[in-house]
Amino acid sequence: MQFRKAKIEDIDQIIAIAEAQLGYGYLDYSYLYECFHSEKVIIDVVCYRHKVLGFSISKILKSNDQANFLAEKINFPSNFFLEKKTYVYRELTAVDEQAQGRGVASRLISSGIEYFKLKCDYIFCEAWKSSRGVHIHSNLIRNGYKEYIQIKDYWFKDSIDKSYACNICRGACRCTAVIYVVDLNND
Repeated sequence: MQFRKAKIEDIDQIIAIAEAQLGYGYLDYSYLYECFHSEKVIIDVVCYRHKVLGFSISKILKSNDQANFLAEKINFPSNFFLEKKTYVYRELTAVDEQAQGRGVASRLISSGIEYFKLKCDYIFCEAWKSSRGVHIHSNLIRNGYKEYIQIKDYWFKDSIDKSYACNICRGACRCTAVIYVVDLNND
């Protein structure tokens, strides 16, 4: 398996994984192209023989970005961000179903921590909690993340506004978000 920065030619495979794991329409081409052209967004992939097995999208959030984030994420705790700290929002990590259990998510998470360690203070992410459990919990905990808060129906309004269907809920998303944080200054 190879870990590397995503290339524009990986987009179709990234979209396919996102649709299979998160639901049709959750991640679209225009948004992904936007990410590829942003200096604040890092897209990593794990591949095997040119096949993308998993990917992660992370965004660096400085002070002004944090305010914009809170304006977009209406359910997110408004007191989350500390002054004069730089955060990385691990927006999305998804692994192809056939590659699950082979260390792909763990590799994406640990490599992200190493990459951002000298650039930022904290990394945080939202994990989906459904009746099946929290999909990435053990990988996050194993890599030093701690649970911060749980928020019910976190994606409900977003799924209606953006017309995507949750693969678990089979429609508008009623899943709970579990917010995890890792402090990069505390080894």
